[in-house]
Amino acid sequence: MATIVLHKPTGRRYVLIGTGFLVHRSGRQGGNPSPWEDPTEIPAAAVSDSHGRIVWLPTEELQVIEVDGKRIGSYFTGGRGRLRAAAANASVIPEERCPACQFRIAANTKECPSCGLTLISEEPI
Repeated sequence: MATIVLHKPTGRRYVLIGTGFLVHRSGRQGGNPSPWEDPTEIPAAAVSDSHGRIVWLPTEELQVIEVDGKRIGSYFTGGRGRLRAAAANASVIPEERCPACQFRIAANTKECPSCGLTLISEEPI
């Protein structure tokens, strides 16, 4: 199973390897010789580029775009976040690409899930 993620700040695509937390940062405070620890944990994901290099990136900068070659939206129904009961057997919807970000979308998509561009307006012309 391959999960493809988009790194939103750079537009690069990676294969998701796993998730976890970045290591606590530590340091010294003023003249105190004992180190202090920052208890803040940063959610992160290990991803791989096309050369197999593994990089840890903050999860807030990532967006899942495909799972096993299917766009992530095909696993949900009605835009309400409910998983499709039989996503693997779902009917095939013709796909296009968003003109702004080239994200794969269904031909009847009203708004690009990647960049937010309005593709089909419900407003009368």
